[in-house]
Amino acid sequence: MQMAALIELVCAAHAGAGADGLVVTTVEGLWAYCFGGAASDHDWRTIVPTPLEWDGTLT
Repeated sequence: MQMAALIELVCAAHAGAGADGLVVTTVEGLWAYCFGGAASDHDWRTIVPTPLEWDGTLT
């Protein structure tokens, strides 16, 4: 199932693509993504809200 969200945070700690791919989650009520696919140790940074579509998996 495809999902879409307005991403407001990105992870600066895991900027390179990881083996597990994109991680989409919520942080303090805001949609966030980690390009590196990490499950923890994020460094969330605020961005201009940007739409994103993904496979629907949340962490």
